[in-house]
Amino acid sequence: MKEITLPVVHGGQLSQVAAKFGLDDQGWLDLSTGISPISYPVPEVPVEYWQKLPHVSEQLLQLAQSYYRADNVLISHGSQSIIQCLPKIIQTDLTFNSVLDGKQPLRVWIPASGYREHRYCWQKQQASIIEYQQLPLNTQIKTGDIVVVINPNNPTGELYQPSFIHQLAQQLAQKQGWLIIDEAFMDVCAPEYWYRPAQLMTRCIVLRSTGKFFGLAGIRAGCVIANDNLLTQIATELGPWHVNGVALWAMEQALADTQWQLAQRQRLAQYANALLTMLTRHFPGEKISGTDLFKTVYLANSQDCFEQLCQQKVYVRLCDEKNALRFGIPLPDDLDRLDQALLQLKAYH
Repeated sequence: MKEITLPVVHGGQLSQVAAKFGLDDQGWLDLSTGISPISYPVPEVPVEYWQKLPHVSEQLLQLAQSYYRADNVLISHGSQSIIQCLPKIIQTDLTFNSVLDGKQPLRVWIPASGYREHRYCWQKQQASIIEYQQLPLNTQIKTGDIVVVINPNNPTGELYQPSFIHQLAQQLAQKQGWLIIDEAFMDVCAPEYWYRPAQLMTRCIVLRSTGKFFGLAGIRAGCVIANDNLLTQIATELGPWHVNGVALWAMEQALADTQWQLAQRQRLAQYANALLTMLTRHFPGEKISGTDLFKTVYLANSQDCFEQLCQQKVYVRLCDEKNALRFGIPLPDDLDRLDQALLQLKAYH
């Protein structure tokens, strides 16, 4: 069977990249994702979680409410599943449809640079996409507009203050629009930046993921924060048992381990700073941004640098606009290898 090509390119597709360069997929330094290089050490799974149907325990729900600092939480199988189902849920909302009155196209504001699945999922619903470099002003927003905010942004690392987000949320509420906030990389930011809708605004949604910070992308788990009515609609759309039992159990262990979380933040900050120092040395004068889960270097010859690194079996993320390389955070033991690979870049050495 021929390998299926997805419409949106992501990091982590090592076998495809290796084949493209005529190489095997062994021995690569894979820095193509923003997933932590240190994963939460999930204990041995009790056999009962393999045998019984999945169930969100009261303890897991309370842990999620405490960790994410929100009362209205729905456990989901990662942010991606919510990104995919939101366009359908929003478009079938009867109250929202009465706002549009079928007379105007659905307008969705999407970051010009950001996680492309947001754009793709709305385009599938024939929405009119408006790219923005800066969040839209009140004068630009029309009745029924939808604004997607990735905070912090991937790959730019741009981080918006909660007060700024709240002002936008209020403006959208006045114009009966929607605000979708993707906080997949927010765990490495101070909790003061975590936005929580005031009085759980009717059309405001926050997405969180356990894949990035906890290094548990494989379990496909996360949560949605919104008002009860919207959470019910999402749960109905997802159906029963949408998160497997082992993932729920692993998520419960990770959210409960506050000491590990503290140590993880300290580790990632240290590793990210070491990467930033190295990138600054190799790319003097170039713009570098990011978070403690990735660093993005803006280069005029990004495509060429990407190919040169791949030829050395170092895999980073060539950003969609082909104007930057995003580096995942390497382990300390991998820094020397990355350093040597960067030294071989012909345009800079």
